[in-house]
Amino acid sequence: MKKFVLPVFAIAIALTSCSQADELSNNDSLAAQHNTQLSSRTGGYDKSLIKTAPLQDQLEYKDFYLREAAAFVKKLNLTTKDLINLCHASEGQENTVILRDIVELSKDQGNYSEELEAEYLSLKDAFKDIDDGKNYNIALYIPEAELLTSHYNENNSSDTYYFAQLDDSSQNKFFYNLWDETKQNFTPANNFVTENDAEAFATGGRALLVFDIQDVSLDPNPNFPQKGGNPVYSPPSNPPSPNPSKQYKVGNMTIKDHKESYVAGASEITVQMFRYENGVSQKISYINSNTVGQSEFIFAEFKRKDVRQQNQRYIGATLGGMINTASNIYPNTRLLYTIYEADNWPVQTRYDYFNVNGQNSNIKYGSSDGYYYSSNQHSLLMTTYADNGAIRFSPFLQ
Repeated sequence: MKKFVLPVFAIAIALTSCSQADELSNNDSLAAQHNTQLSSRTGGYDKSLIKTAPLQDQLEYKDFYLREAAAFVKKLNLTTKDLINLCHASEGQENTVILRDIVELSKDQGNYSEELEAEYLSLKDAFKDIDDGKNYNIALYIPEAELLTSHYNENNSSDTYYFAQLDDSSQNKFFYNLWDETKQNFTPANNFVTENDAEAFATGGRALLVFDIQDVSLDPNPNFPQKGGNPVYSPPSNPPSPNPSKQYKVGNMTIKDHKESYVAGASEITVQMFRYENGVSQKISYINSNTVGQSEFIFAEFKRKDVRQQNQRYIGATLGGMINTASNIYPNTRLLYTIYEADNWPVQTRYDYFNVNGQNSNIKYGSSDGYYYSSNQHSLLMTTYADNGAIRFSPFLQ
C-alpha cells in the first residue's frame, strides 16, 4: 500500500502569560508529539490524499484511526459497564456515543490528563471533511446496550471489538478482535460474530463494542428526537407569500428491507430532492442542527427490530416546502426525489437520473445498496401511498 505523510500540528509558542493561551499551546505541542508517534508507527496517512485514494487505502486509513480511537478509550480507565451505560443513555443514535462524549465522562470521573487530551486532539478530526465536505465523528456503538445494563458480567474479560469496514447489508458474519492486555493492542480472534451471536453475548453478560464513524448531523439533531414517541421534524416557518404554499411531508412509514448491516445499527432514512415548478428545476436545501443549505436530509431512523417486524411509524418530516398550490402552477409541479439509506465513508457513489420536459438532473448519493424509493416510480406530485416492497409511506401536503 502506498503510504502518505501524516499532517503534524504546529507547535504553538506561547508569548503571553494568559493561562488559557498556555493551555492551548501545551495541547498543540502534545498533539504534535503524538501525531509524530502515529506517523512513525504507520508510515503516515495524509488525509488530503486519502480522499481520492483507492478504496483499499481508504479502508486502511479508517481501520487505523478506529483502532487508535479504541486503544485511546482503553487508556481512559473507564469500565465496559461505564461505556454500556453511556451508550444506553445516548440522546443521539440508539446505543451510540461519539468519542467526545466518552472523553467528557472520563473528565467527570477525574481520569483525564494533558497527554490524553493531546491524543484526543490528534484523533477527533481524522474524518472531518473526508467525503465531499461531509464530516464524521468517531463513534462507539454497543448492540443490546439496554440488555447489557442489567446482564453485563463485570468479571468478564472477553469483550469483543469490531472496527467497521464497508457497510454491506448482505454481510452477516464479522471477524472480531480481542484486547491483548500484555501487548496493549487488539488482535484478531480468528472467529466471527453474527447478529444472533451479539444477542447471545449480551444475554450471557458479554459486550460487543463496534467502533465506526457517524455523520455529524446526527450529533444529535434536536429536531429529530431518537427516544420515546415518534420523531417529528420542525421546519423553519415559511416567509409570507402571496401564493398559497404548502409543505410536502411524509406521514406513516414502514421500512421493509434491511439496507444496513447489524454492526452499523439503525437505518438512517435519507432524502435528496429537486423541485420542478413553472418550468424551473431547483435543488432543495435543508436546515438541520449543524448545517445550513445542506441538500441531504436524514429525516428518520428505524431500529433493526422496526425493519425486522415491519413496524409502521408516523414520521411527520417535511421533505419539501413552499409548494405553490395555485391552480395555474400546481398541476405542473414535480418533486424529484430519492430516498435511501445513508452509509458512512468510504461508500459507493450512486446516481438517480431524472428528465422532466427535456430538463436533465440527477441525485448523487452514497449508499452500499440501491435506493429505497425514487420518484421516477410515479408521475405528478404524489399524495397517495407508495409501496414498492422495500418501503411503504404516505406523503401529503399541509
